[in-house]
Amino acid sequence: MPFRKGRASLFSTKRNHNTPQRQVRSGLQTVYTSNNITTTLGASLIQAQNCIQLQISLMAALSVLLLLLITAQVCWAACPASTVTCASRWGCDITNFRGWWQDRKSCRATRVVYPGNENELIRAVADAVKEGRKIKVMSAGSHTFNRFACPGGNVGVLISTRDYNSRIIVNKKWKTVTVDAGVLLKDMVENLAREGLTIAQSPYWDAVTMAGIISMAVHGSGLWGKGGGVQEYVVGMSIVVPAPSYAGYAKLIRLGQKDEDLKAARISLGVLGAISQITFRVENMFKRSVALQLKSDYGLEYFAVAVARQHEFADVTWYPSLGRVIYRLDDRVSVSVPGDGSNLQILFRPQTVKTIVQSRATEEEIQATKDADKLCQISEQQLKQTIQTGGGFLNDGVNFKGFPVIGYNNNMQSSSGCQTDPKANNNTNTCSLTSKDLKSNDVICGWDSRINGSFIFHTSVAIPLSALPSAITDIKHLRDLNLKAFCGLDFYGGILMRYVAKSDAYLGFKEDTVDIEFFYYRSRQPNAPRWNEDVMEEIEQLLLQKYDGRPHWAKNRVFTFQGAAQRAVNVEKFIEAKLRLDPFGFFSSEWSDAVLGWGNVLRWRDRCAHDGLCVCRVDRHCSPQLGYFCRSGRLWKNARVCRQE
Repeated sequence: MPFRKGRASLFSTKRNHNTPQRQVRSGLQTVYTSNNITTTLGASLIQAQNCIQLQISLMAALSVLLLLLITAQVCWAACPASTVTCASRWGCDITNFRGWWQDRKSCRATRVVYPGNENELIRAVADAVKEGRKIKVMSAGSHTFNRFACPGGNVGVLISTRDYNSRIIVNKKWKTVTVDAGVLLKDMVENLAREGLTIAQSPYWDAVTMAGIISMAVHGSGLWGKGGGVQEYVVGMSIVVPAPSYAGYAKLIRLGQKDEDLKAARISLGVLGAISQITFRVENMFKRSVALQLKSDYGLEYFAVAVARQHEFADVTWYPSLGRVIYRLDDRVSVSVPGDGSNLQILFRPQTVKTIVQSRATEEEIQATKDADKLCQISEQQLKQTIQTGGGFLNDGVNFKGFPVIGYNNNMQSSSGCQTDPKANNNTNTCSLTSKDLKSNDVICGWDSRINGSFIFHTSVAIPLSALPSAITDIKHLRDLNLKAFCGLDFYGGILMRYVAKSDAYLGFKEDTVDIEFFYYRSRQPNAPRWNEDVMEEIEQLLLQKYDGRPHWAKNRVFTFQGAAQRAVNVEKFIEAKLRLDPFGFFSSEWSDAVLGWGNVLRWRDRCAHDGLCVCRVDRHCSPQLGYFCRSGRLWKNARVCRQE
């Protein structure tokens, strides 16, 4: 099995290979021990309805994004909030996994269809085309912030891939795997592992469908080989597209590596048709060796590029207000190297309703009192706990004992933890829990929309790797102008940098890039100002404007998508393919048209800048009556931000 070795690294780490070797595991069955009580997580967690889970007890001030597990108790694993609610007369309301779209507007469809196989998918598309209705395809979990899953208008048809997830076909001879559109990443990698195979790259969250990953260009991190973009491993795809009446209103097309349209389909935004099956190139199983190194941010401008060149799966997390950086040194090693480690990221671990609500209350209190010292103190404490607990990496699936953590790729590349069975994510009696049904010790994800939990903005902008040193320098200068304002970033886990190689997919990147990602506070009140919001807005506009950044398709605030498609490899060829496969725009919507350049994504109105619906031009786009005025950026003068005076 080929693996990279022999490179000298600027980030040396002492290796401990004393962990006993085991065979490749087929799933993420991870056992945690806490206070002498053993708690099972992983695949059993996702399927269980009444299970042993983790009661998280931590100072109420800590962010829900970085919680330390310190006690355990028996509790109920609640199914996730429904993303679809249908009434017989009024059609269906559609939302995403967080319970709200970025623009806070409603999304409706006349009906939702749940095909279970390819023939049923073809029939669902044909029926909608025959009726002249707009069509969108959405996974059960609906893991996207923006409205790509909303059919045009209010009388379209939504096709859910909830039940279209039965086929995972592994070809060991040709080293490929073919999956139905609704197959989850976690299920695919587990089935590959049973055959001694793996896919090199994946996103860090594994409760997403393979069709969703491809449609939104979801990625891991790495520049080696094909890089961090999962779409780069696609070698074939079948798609259901509209057809004339004489052809039955819908037809199935199959795309292979020699078909130019595959370059469009590998990042489709859901506007080409309904993905039926996808074939990925895979490889022999390997292990990964991971070490997290905490260092000063001195020299980050140089090291953030060097670490990506030297380590295959590297990423970087920067805590600007603390002047600290975590370098993730992540490389493949032979399966003969001892170690049975796993990854259960802290962000994705289950939490009780009580803990989540208390943490959100602390966030809101800090926002109201503008207590910068408290915010900075909590941020520093969280960083210490992240290092002490291994950032979610476990040496033996039970405990973190020190770095490096070595384990099979399927157990190290991603995790889910708090996500329960997506099959229950519908409006049936099997998963109809409302906010009134949830109890204080029920275990759910921190972002569950049924309670007053995590509510954030999620910025993710990719810039050319060559521009990263200059961008870091600019952000440092901006930090020096208002150091404590950056505690608002560090409170939510700092700035994550992940790497994605250049692509020939039409909506891919023209050159090697780094995705700069961070969270920050959002009010549940529409168009409400935020403390230090001008700092976050200036960073966003700096990355987009000065460094020609492009937003992640599934994340970000609305304004970031203005002109985004024009920064891709070849949007003109993508549009040509779209017009060829769906000439009448059945799979298009007002939102997707605007993103592709046939409209304006910005929503101009009073206070529109607070929720990211616009970039302010005049004071009324902020909240002058509350002391927030539209001003130029402090460093990037072209930025227009809402600043409190």
